[in-house]
Amino acid sequence: STRTTDGGAGNSTIRTDNGKLLLGAGAVTYHALDTSGNVGINTLTPTSKLHVIETTATGTRIGP
Repeated sequence: STRTTDGGAGNSTIRTDNGKLLLGAGAVTYHALDTSGNVGINTLTPTSKLHVIETTATGTRIGP
């Protein structure tokens, strides 16, 4: 696993784990890109090209 931290107020992290590219903030990972090209938002195990897990009661919005 490789980890890079920006050290700024956002404390962004970029790391790899078992062939996945993982993006997050602090100790929390929010996005994953696996070796199949699947992208996960709020999931580290995406099962489709775009896999979104909603974690708030306000719903998901895609677009402007």
